[in-house]
Amino acid sequence: MAEPSASSASNPSYEDLAEAWNTICQLLGADGPDEAIARIQTLTDQMEALDNREDLPDELITLSEFEQVLTRLHQKIADLRARNNTLEARLDALTQGSEDDTSAHALLDALDAPTYQDALDHIQTLQGKAEARDASQEAIQSTGHDDIASLIDAAKALQRENDRLRSQVQSTAPDTEVLQSASAIRMVLGISNIEEAEEFVERLDALSTSVRRALDHLGMDVPSALSVERADNVASYLDVLASQIERLAEAPLPDDEVFEAADTLNAIEATLGISSAEDAREMEAMVRSLTEDLEALAHEREVLREEGLTAEKAVSMIHSMEDQLDDLYVNQDVNASDNGTLPPGLKNTLGVESIKEAQRVVERTKEMDTQIATLYEEQEQLNELGIDSIDEAIRMIRDMNEQLVELYEDVEARSAAQALPSANQDTFQQLESLYARQEKLQSELGISDPEAIIQMVEDMNAQLETLYEDRDASLASNPDAVVEPDAFNNPDLSNAERLEKLIESMARQLDVLYGEKEALSKEGFDSADEAADRIAHLRDEIRALRAQKASDAEDPTDADVDPDLVREWRALKNDLGVTSPDDVRALIESARMPNTEPAEAETSHAEENGAETADPAEIADITSSSDSDTDAASTRIQPGPQWNAGPALADADLRASLPTMDAEDRDALDLAVIQLDTEGHVLTLNDAAYALPMFDRLRSKEDAKHAAFFFDLAPSTATDAFYGRFHAGLDQEQLDARFPHLFTASGHPPFVALVHLFYDDTTETAWVLLRTA
Repeated sequence: MAEPSASSASNPSYEDLAEAWNTICQLLGADGPDEAIARIQTLTDQMEALDNREDLPDELITLSEFEQVLTRLHQKIADLRARNNTLEARLDALTQGSEDDTSAHALLDALDAPTYQDALDHIQTLQGKAEARDASQEAIQSTGHDDIASLIDAAKALQRENDRLRSQVQSTAPDTEVLQSASAIRMVLGISNIEEAEEFVERLDALSTSVRRALDHLGMDVPSALSVERADNVASYLDVLASQIERLAEAPLPDDEVFEAADTLNAIEATLGISSAEDAREMEAMVRSLTEDLEALAHEREVLREEGLTAEKAVSMIHSMEDQLDDLYVNQDVNASDNGTLPPGLKNTLGVESIKEAQRVVERTKEMDTQIATLYEEQEQLNELGIDSIDEAIRMIRDMNEQLVELYEDVEARSAAQALPSANQDTFQQLESLYARQEKLQSELGISDPEAIIQMVEDMNAQLETLYEDRDASLASNPDAVVEPDAFNNPDLSNAERLEKLIESMARQLDVLYGEKEALSKEGFDSADEAADRIAHLRDEIRALRAQKASDAEDPTDADVDPDLVREWRALKNDLGVTSPDDVRALIESARMPNTEPAEAETSHAEENGAETADPAEIADITSSSDSDTDAASTRIQPGPQWNAGPALADADLRASLPTMDAEDRDALDLAVIQLDTEGHVLTLNDAAYALPMFDRLRSKEDAKHAAFFFDLAPSTATDAFYGRFHAGLDQEQLDARFPHLFTASGHPPFVALVHLFYDDTTETAWVLLRTA
């Protein structure tokens, strides 16, 4: 194949241009040059926005919305594309050779047509006239004449013969007025005898009376006689008048209303020119046609208004597009460079000089499309986990890591406590454990008083509620945080402005997506899938640690000696009269000394001569007495399966009837009812329980069944105060505890509810009754 010459390289043929455009459109997946330029311009703007790294966007749109706008624009120029195809075919024919080009221009000059479309219209018009002439010639030949001149002569001869016959008929007709009147009466009025004539006269008299009354009211004269010309219409007038009189007789009206109706008819006749029913029907048809035309125009105007156009703008836009297409396909002057054959408009848009550079731009745009699709898929995966943004996922991972650290520290503390001998600890060892725990509280929290700790926790809950309220208020009051897609459908914006706005918003979306991608990379995640897997793994690990913590609380041999050291300290203060750890230490030292002398003497003697060994029997008595007092105080204060710290939410009859009660009856109760098996899994729950915040993430009540209540549905109940009582009551098969409890749920503020926890031995299940405070 011969290489193209320099002249052909500087002046490429139409086939080269078409091949270049087809290559670009195929690479971009576009239907035409306009769509290819729009897509390349959009992706170029996105690349520049990514390189500049401007601020985050105020408004975001999706690629689907951008595609919808482009689709609407393509639909508007669908008709123009059809014309483009026609012009391309003609251009192909015109570019085949110089002889064809010369012939085409000669044909245009001969037809006096500036463009090929005008020439085609002129040829079609001539062809239609020729077909009409041939049809006329065939019609003339069917009458037996050779040409139209002979047909005209025959028509004139027939007209002369017709005039002659008419003159003969008029000369032979009787010229008497009586005969004409009789004939008219017989033919028009249908009167053939005297009786019919008398009846007709009576009807005329009655009608004449009515007409005189109406004419007198209208101020008009009564005609003196009925001419022969008007006799032709007398029958129809009589029928109309008779029908009107019959209708008036059926629904009689006063004379005033009849006269008012006549005035109205006269006004209509004077204003609109309507004097008969036929005129009224014609007026109705004309009004209906005008109404339909107005409705069609209104619909077309509504379509233009939805597109932000007026009729003048739409016409001017169509003319402008036609002119641009004519310039592009008829008068296109391409100044190609040495490196390729791209049009100047595409060069300026892409900033390239050859097809190879354009292909590289296309490859980069494809890579960007793939990256955008990947980022949106990762965002959808995070949304499925209930995470709205990458920042929220990072915060969640950090919170879970902190929870893991706290749980591991708690497990280590329990392990350290379990390493101590706990089976046969005496009171002194318990007091030492109490001091160690109190010192830890003092060092970690700065306070050791249980009431102060409770107050601190309540203050922290109040602060959390305030924080959530402030966050919700800030989100609601920030208009920039809400994306308004309707802003792109503003009719005041032109198509170019709307497209520019869409492209800017799309670039902002890319900034946000890449910012989230960078945030994930900084945290050590390569993708949103890895972050989601990490979140799921952390959730499982936290759940396992909570279960281990709960199992530690269930086994008394592996747990601490005293499950609630705070209440034990209160018991010691009440029973022993101590107010500080120093008083307890002094009491222990005094218990170890012999009691044969007064305490003051023993103290002075111990200081002077040194402490002597105490009697083991006496120490054992004191220890046993102290142990018994401590156990009594602990039994009196320590909460257990039969702990009553609140009102009974259900009496004995209601509690006994719950196992046999229908689901509808349980739903009718005004308190939450949850039935649990011995493993803590939900068996049944009523509507009031399903309405609680901890069940908000479930789709139905069926999803709650067989789920772990303490660890999956309500993790805030996995404590010694709640789950510990539940497990202890199942072991003893006696459970009736009433107490208040603080519940927490994701996405909701904490709330306090009264709890009634009891065991039913007939069904061997536990029941949880809740009523919010």
